[in-house]
Amino acid sequence: MKLSKKIKSNNELCQSLNSYGNWHINMGHYDTAEIILRSALEIAVKEGSISDQAIINNNIGNTFTYRVVYDSALYYYIAAENLFDKNKDFRRASILAINISSIYTQIKLKDKAKEQAQKAVDLSIKMNDT
Repeated sequence: MKLSKKIKSNNELCQSLNSYGNWHINMGHYDTAEIILRSALEIAVKEGSISDQAIINNNIGNTFTYRVVYDSALYYYIAAENLFDKNKDFRRASILAINISSIYTQIKLKDKAKEQAQKAVDLSIKMNDT
């Protein structure tokens, strides 16, 4: 990829790939976005960036949500949720809990949907307390 020759650090490359993947999501190119985001995730894992891993897992989950592949979306969202929790990123974790709740609603798991919605509320409160 020509982009990698112009970028000096793996962190910059990871963030550029994440942005490029998001552009493809916005354009409706979900398969392409997934491929690009998986490359970004590989770099984030190698670099040990918990924050980047969380964000990219969330974005990969978005590609599956838009394609209505909810089991795969949940897999990536839950991975992101665990990483956001580990990083104490309550704002993003709260938003993600709402997304997870929506998926559980779509697949008729109402109790899990309610649990995630409550988690979003709890995280919002926690975020405002810190």
